[in-house]
Amino acid sequence: MVVCQLDVHLFTNDLQKFGEYGLSYIGAPWITETWMFDHIHKIKSYRRVKLWNCLFKRRVISNMRFDVGNGGLSIRNIKNCFWVTLLGRLVIPFKDIHKMNEDVYFSVYAVYLFPFFKSADRKIAASFSIEKNPELAYLLNEKMPMGVHAWEKYGNEFWGKQIFR
Repeated sequence: MVVCQLDVHLFTNDLQKFGEYGLSYIGAPWITETWMFDHIHKIKSYRRVKLWNCLFKRRVISNMRFDVGNGGLSIRNIKNCFWVTLLGRLVIPFKDIHKMNEDVYFSVYAVYLFPFFKSADRKIAASFSIEKNPELAYLLNEKMPMGVHAWEKYGNEFWGKQIFR
Protein backbone atom coordinates (compact mmCIF):
# COMPACT_ATOMS: atom_id res chain seq x y z
CA MET A 1 0.00 0.00 0.00
CA VAL A 2 1.27 3.48 -0.81
CA VAL A 3 0.40 6.46 1.38
CA CYS A 4 0.73 9.69 -0.58
CA GLN A 5 -0.57 12.75 1.27
CA LEU A 6 -1.65 15.90 -0.53
CA ASP A 7 1.59 17.77 0.23
CA VAL A 8 3.75 15.29 -1.73
CA HIS A 9 5.62 16.03 -4.94
CA LEU A 10 6.69 13.04 -7.05
CA PHE A 11 9.77 13.23 -9.24
CA THR A 12 9.62 9.66 -10.63
CA ASN A 13 7.49 6.54 -10.47
CA ASP A 14 9.79 3.84 -9.15
CA LEU A 15 7.20 2.00 -7.04
CA GLN A 16 7.99 -1.32 -8.69
CA LYS A 17 11.66 -1.07 -7.62
CA PHE A 18 10.81 -0.27 -3.99
CA GLY A 19 8.18 -3.01 -3.84
CA GLU A 20 10.80 -5.56 -4.87
CA TYR A 21 12.82 -4.92 -1.70
CA GLY A 22 10.24 -6.94 0.25
CA LEU A 23 10.24 -4.58 3.23
CA SER A 24 7.39 -4.01 5.66
CA TYR A 25 7.77 -0.23 5.74
CA ILE A 26 9.56 2.48 3.77
CA GLY A 27 9.22 6.15 4.68
CA ALA A 28 11.34 9.27 4.58
CA PRO A 29 14.37 9.08 6.90
CA TRP A 30 14.43 11.14 10.06
CA ILE A 31 17.77 12.89 9.72
CA THR A 32 19.30 14.31 12.93
CA GLU A 33 16.12 13.67 14.91
CA THR A 34 16.57 12.78 18.58
CA TRP A 35 12.97 12.60 19.82
CA MET A 36 12.71 8.92 18.87
CA PHE A 37 15.13 8.01 21.68
CA ASP A 38 12.39 8.98 24.15
CA HIS A 39 10.20 6.34 22.53
CA ILE A 40 12.97 3.74 22.66
CA HIS A 41 13.42 4.28 26.40
CA LYS A 42 9.66 4.09 26.86
CA ILE A 43 9.44 0.77 25.00
CA LYS A 44 12.13 -0.77 27.18
CA SER A 45 10.30 0.32 30.34
CA TYR A 46 7.05 -1.57 29.65
CA ARG A 47 6.66 -4.69 31.77
CA ARG A 48 4.81 -6.41 28.95
CA VAL A 49 7.71 -5.77 26.56
CA LYS A 50 10.12 -7.35 29.02
CA LEU A 51 7.82 -10.37 29.29
CA TRP A 52 7.41 -10.50 25.48
CA ASN A 53 11.18 -10.52 24.98
CA CYS A 54 11.59 -13.18 27.66
CA LEU A 55 8.83 -15.43 26.27
CA PHE A 56 10.21 -15.34 22.75
CA LYS A 57 13.84 -15.35 23.88
CA ARG A 58 14.40 -12.10 22.04
CA ARG A 59 17.61 -10.33 22.74
CA VAL A 60 17.43 -6.58 22.80
CA ILE A 61 19.64 -5.42 19.98
CA SER A 62 21.53 -2.27 20.84
CA ASN A 63 22.39 -1.21 17.31
CA MET A 64 18.86 -1.21 15.90
CA ARG A 65 17.91 1.59 13.54
CA PHE A 66 15.03 3.83 14.42
CA ASP A 67 15.64 6.51 11.84
CA VAL A 68 13.24 5.57 9.04
CA GLY A 69 10.48 6.83 8.36
CA ASN A 70 7.97 9.47 8.05
CA GLY A 71 4.61 8.24 6.74
CA GLY A 72 3.51 11.15 4.51
CA LEU A 73 4.91 9.33 1.49
CA SER A 74 5.39 5.72 2.48
CA ILE A 75 5.03 2.11 1.38
CA ARG A 76 3.49 -0.35 3.82
CA ASN A 77 3.16 -4.11 3.57
CA ILE A 78 -0.51 -4.55 4.50
CA LYS A 79 -0.17 -8.05 5.96
CA ASN A 80 2.81 -7.15 8.16
CA CYS A 81 1.23 -3.86 9.28
CA PHE A 82 -1.97 -5.71 10.18
CA TRP A 83 -0.10 -8.24 12.32
CA VAL A 84 2.08 -5.75 14.18
CA THR A 85 -0.98 -3.61 14.87
CA LEU A 86 -2.91 -6.59 16.23
CA LEU A 87 0.02 -8.00 18.24
CA GLY A 88 1.12 -4.58 19.46
CA ARG A 89 -2.09 -4.29 21.45
CA LEU A 90 -0.94 -7.26 23.53
CA VAL A 91 2.42 -5.70 24.33
CA ILE A 92 1.98 -1.92 24.53
CA PRO A 93 -0.49 -0.43 27.02
CA PHE A 94 -3.70 0.72 25.32
CA LYS A 95 -3.43 4.23 26.74
CA ASP A 96 -0.01 4.73 25.09
CA ILE A 97 -0.65 3.14 21.72
CA HIS A 98 -3.34 5.71 20.92
CA LYS A 99 -1.10 8.70 21.70
CA MET A 100 1.37 8.16 18.87
CA ASN A 101 1.26 8.60 15.12
CA GLU A 102 1.18 5.40 13.12
CA ASP A 103 4.49 6.11 11.40
CA VAL A 104 6.22 6.29 14.80
CA TYR A 105 4.56 3.02 15.79
CA PHE A 106 5.64 1.23 12.60
CA SER A 107 9.18 2.59 12.42
CA VAL A 108 10.13 2.49 16.11
CA TYR A 109 7.86 0.17 18.08
CA ALA A 110 7.09 -2.50 15.45
CA VAL A 111 10.72 -2.70 14.29
CA TYR A 112 11.82 -3.18 17.91
CA LEU A 113 9.18 -5.71 18.93
CA PHE A 114 8.67 -7.90 15.87
CA PRO A 115 11.68 -9.38 14.04
CA PHE A 116 9.60 -10.07 10.91
CA PHE A 117 8.80 -6.36 10.52
CA LYS A 118 11.59 -4.85 8.44
CA SER A 119 12.03 -1.20 7.57
CA ALA A 120 14.32 0.30 4.95
CA ASP A 121 17.81 1.50 5.73
CA ARG A 122 18.53 5.24 5.42
CA LYS A 123 19.90 5.01 1.90
CA ILE A 124 16.88 3.16 0.51
CA ALA A 125 14.54 5.42 2.46
CA ALA A 126 16.23 8.59 1.15
CA SER A 127 16.06 7.31 -2.42
CA PHE A 128 12.32 6.76 -1.93
CA SER A 129 11.25 9.85 0.00
CA ILE A 130 12.64 12.87 1.82
CA GLU A 131 10.93 15.16 4.30
CA LYS A 132 12.97 17.07 6.93
CA ASN A 133 16.55 18.28 6.43
CA PRO A 134 16.47 17.81 2.65
CA GLU A 135 20.06 18.95 2.09
CA LEU A 136 21.40 16.23 4.42
CA ALA A 137 19.02 13.55 3.17
CA TYR A 138 19.92 14.37 -0.44
CA LEU A 139 23.59 13.69 0.36
CA LEU A 140 22.73 10.05 1.15
CA ASN A 141 21.97 9.42 -2.56
CA GLU A 142 23.20 12.49 -4.41
CA LYS A 143 20.16 12.27 -6.66
CA MET A 144 16.49 13.13 -6.44
CA PRO A 145 14.30 10.74 -4.45
CA MET A 146 11.14 9.30 -5.94
CA GLY A 147 9.20 11.93 -4.02
CA VAL A 148 9.23 14.51 -1.27
CA HIS A 149 6.75 15.06 1.55
CA ALA A 150 5.93 18.46 3.08
CA TRP A 151 8.34 20.23 0.73
CA GLU A 152 6.80 23.65 1.40
CA LYS A 153 7.22 23.17 5.14
CA TYR A 154 10.74 21.72 5.25
CA GLY A 155 13.30 23.05 2.80
CA ASN A 156 11.04 25.24 0.69
CA GLU A 157 14.03 27.00 -0.87
CA PHE A 158 15.88 23.73 -1.60
CA TRP A 159 12.85 21.97 -3.11
CA GLY A 160 11.57 25.06 -4.91
CA LYS A 161 14.73 25.04 -7.04
CA GLN A 162 14.25 21.38 -7.89
CA ILE A 163 10.52 21.47 -8.58
CA PHE A 164 10.24 24.76 -10.48
CA ARG A 165 13.33 24.73 -12.69
